[in-house]
Amino acid sequence: MNTLIFGIVFGFLLARYRFCFFSGFRNLFYFKDFSFVSALSFCIFLQSLGLFILEHFKLITIPEFKFSILATIIGSFAFGIGMAFSKACVSGSFTRVINNSSYLITAFSFAFSMALFNGIFKKYIDIFTKNELTNIHTFLNISPFILVILLGILSIYLIYKAKKISILAIVLAILSLLMWKMIGFSFTLSVPSKNMILYLVTNQYRYLDSGVYFLFGCILGGIVANLKSFSLQGVSLKQGYFSVIGGFLMAFGASLASGCNVANILIASAYFSFQAFIFLPFMLFGFLIILRRVS
Repeated sequence: MNTLIFGIVFGFLLARYRFCFFSGFRNLFYFKDFSFVSALSFCIFLQSLGLFILEHFKLITIPEFKFSILATIIGSFAFGIGMAFSKACVSGSFTRVINNSSYLITAFSFAFSMALFNGIFKKYIDIFTKNELTNIHTFLNISPFILVILLGILSIYLIYKAKKISILAIVLAILSLLMWKMIGFSFTLSVPSKNMILYLVTNQYRYLDSGVYFLFGCILGGIVANLKSFSLQGVSLKQGYFSVIGGFLMAFGASLASGCNVANILIASAYFSFQAFIFLPFMLFGFLIILRRVS
């Protein structure tokens, strides 16, 4: 039940305040608008500071797992391409399913494709996986608080560029830390979307885990936030195709990179996963290549 409540709050906040990776990065590169990246970096910094303080007092355990560099590079690049085609990120699609048919198509395409890539296509995904690196501070054998300070400096610079401090970033960071403390993990969408499809198809309760409840809550929170702007308006056939392709590519990327934009950028960056800092630049590379052609 806790994860359902956390999901509702998370979905409501993202939908109500339009915290979207697609529009945020598009506005940064096209209009030099630093609002989103400022809020994102500030949220990651606050999470990072809180996580390592909680870990220092042995109140939580921060995950450390090895990952494949090649799989992450290919996956993040594909994810960025998919995000550009869909004109939405994964979190934006799930929290705005009643705003536009393209978001609904993207969300369903992503969830269904996640089930495929973790089912009959899993053997092909496993070809790319060869675990190599873990968290940055562990690899460098340094205190994580050194990296927290550097992240704080970056956040201050981006806040200066944006000329405002995001209250949403503070609220999201607090919400994330509460989840870490109470449940043992934070915001997650990709694996729960796969399990949601498997549960709906098979009716096997083993797939109905806490992550699925979080995703259900996220969708519900987005619906509540968008009730006044409810409009399942149709989309062009071209954008419909793009939404299906985009959802498929984001699922392929998330399967290879062990998570979507939320897991890798918003969450894993806070505990300095090497994977997160590889994911971001290659995602942006794929995103920008396609964005210029589909805009």
